[in-house]
Amino acid sequence: MVRVLFPTASFGLFFAVTMPLSWALRGRNTVWRWSMLGVSWLFYAGWDPRFVVLLALSMILNHTLVHRIDRLHASSARAVLLAATVALNLSLLATFKYADLALRTMERLAQGVGLPVQLPLLELPLPVGVSFFTFEAISYAVDVYRGVSRPVPMVDFGLYLSWFPHLVAGPLVRVRELVPQLHRSRPEVVQLAEAMRLILGGLVLKVLVADTLASRLVDPVFERPDLYSATTVLFAIYGYAAQILCDFSAYTDMAQGTSLLLGIRLPDNFRQPYRAWSLRDFWRRWHITLSRWLRDYLYIPLGGSRYGSLQTTMALLITMLLGGLWHGAAWRYVAWGGIHGVLLVAERFLGLHRAPRSSLARVVRSLITFQVVAFAWVPFRSPSLAHAGTLLGRLGTAEGTVIPVGPALALAMLIPIVSQLAPAASPKRVDAWLGCRSPWVLAGMAALALVVIDTLGPEGVAAFLYYQF
Repeated sequence: MVRVLFPTASFGLFFAVTMPLSWALRGRNTVWRWSMLGVSWLFYAGWDPRFVVLLALSMILNHTLVHRIDRLHASSARAVLLAATVALNLSLLATFKYADLALRTMERLAQGVGLPVQLPLLELPLPVGVSFFTFEAISYAVDVYRGVSRPVPMVDFGLYLSWFPHLVAGPLVRVRELVPQLHRSRPEVVQLAEAMRLILGGLVLKVLVADTLASRLVDPVFERPDLYSATTVLFAIYGYAAQILCDFSAYTDMAQGTSLLLGIRLPDNFRQPYRAWSLRDFWRRWHITLSRWLRDYLYIPLGGSRYGSLQTTMALLITMLLGGLWHGAAWRYVAWGGIHGVLLVAERFLGLHRAPRSSLARVVRSLITFQVVAFAWVPFRSPSLAHAGTLLGRLGTAEGTVIPVGPALALAMLIPIVSQLAPAASPKRVDAWLGCRSPWVLAGMAALALVVIDTLGPEGVAAFLYYQF
């Protein structure tokens, strides 16, 4: 099987078959839903056919348990079955993603007290997107338990979990956002202009920005920070902040665009996060669907801000620590989450979570917030906390290699700045302008854009960063 990455010819061929098939069958709703489920599983099998079995088991078990929760009348029994459903999903995630981290941690603790323990590691392959479809299964179970959503048929739940545009890296979707769209009749108008803007914009962000920054600046410096000057290290820190934003938002844009071409709208996931004037504002703009998941299914059940400052502090810290751990089985992710948690608590204590009253204060606080976010990415990107310390230590030196900023690297650093400073209404204006062009003109513009991207971009296409999460 071949892994199908969005910005590749293999995905273009896959989608060239999928899109006409989808529209040909859309009038026959049951056939269309089962066909799209099969297409989504075929897409996922390109990573590893064994993962499809795992996805199918998750679908069957969660579907069965959630329908059972809905049929129960006793509140205590419903609560117990919900807890079992959540525990089942978390155990799946823990087995594949965190078992080896737990074993290594126990081994080091034992060795720290003089016990010569060496535990065997499981070394299981990590199913791509497992964090995303597990969280979606949990949200579905909780929403049905709360009465927010109704149980849905097996095929609908299967498509909700495995709809291929968002399967491997989000955005995290709620069942009530996606499933009703599966039963709509074929739309009379395809949102071609918006889809084109999203797909081509995503290609620019991925190929011309994220991959260029990674290959020419970020990866070399983060791999051997001891070789580079303080200025170059600082640029690499800012470069990674731009890379991870552009890489992840590029995936979301292309997921939204390809899904729109099939008549399904996915939720927004980014809203110019580096314009945020506080960390609280940042989390309302960054990975929005994960932020609201953490809020609705972790922070609020932990008490949120309802029971005083101490409870709020604990809820924030636990939420951000677990949010960091969600990103990967390493303590550097926990450290990253802890940095955000502590600073979110400090913001509330100092009253900085409230909106600035003047434009100048907003600008100043946005600049400060960006510095905090950018430097917090250092442990997130580094292979270890010790390595992160080494890299930050280089900021106090003056000697070392300086990476020259050529035209490609300069463009890759300029585009994220422009995207964050552009008026919020710019995408809608672009959609309106593109919507006035004929399909032939749009096709010509798309072809020209693809040639430019292929010419200016680096050799090959790197996997999206969030595939590993």
